[in-house]
Amino acid sequence: MRQGIRALLSLRQTPDLAEAAAYLTAPQLALFRRMPHIEQIHALNVLRTLFANLPPDGDLRALDDLAAAALLHDVGKSRYPVRIWQKTLPVLVGRAAPVLYETLADKDPRHWLWRAFAVKRHHPAWGAEMARTAHASERVVWLIAHHQDDAAQWDDHPHAALLRALQAADDAN
Repeated sequence: MRQGIRALLSLRQTPDLAEAAAYLTAPQLALFRRMPHIEQIHALNVLRTLFANLPPDGDLRALDDLAAAALLHDVGKSRYPVRIWQKTLPVLVGRAAPVLYETLADKDPRHWLWRAFAVKRHHPAWGAEMARTAHASERVVWLIAHHQDDAAQWDDHPHAALLRALQAADDAN
C-alpha cells in the first residue's frame, strides 16, 4: 500500500534529470530517461536516502558507483513496462503463495497477464545487462543484478556493504 501511494504521489513530481546526470554517463542517462516517470522519481529518492545515510569518509569511486546503481537499479523494468495497479498482484501472490509466484514469474513477459510477475523477478538481471551495455562499471552492474537478493548470501563479497546500503535505501522508498 505504501509503495502504491508513493507511486501515485510521484505523478505530480518532476524528475531532476540534472541530479541524475551528475552521476551517470550519457549512455547511462539515456537508460535512466527510458524508465517510467514513477521509476525515475523512485530512483532519485533512493539516491537521496542513500546519501543521507552514508558516512562522509567513503571511497569516492565506490560512492559514484553506488549512486549510479541507485539511479539504475530498476532500469530493467523499462524492458516491459508495468502499470501501477499491476505491481500489487505479484507482491501479494509472492507472500501468500510463493510456489505459484515462482511459476508465474517464469512465464512470457510479453503477455500482459504474466508481465508484472516476470518483471518483478527478472528486472535485476535485465537491468544489469542494460547497464553493462551502457558501459557501467562491473561494480554497478553487480549491484543492479543483486539488488533484490538476500544480502546475507553475499556477506563475504567485496561489495556486500554497498549492496546492503542500496537495499536499505530502496526499502525506505
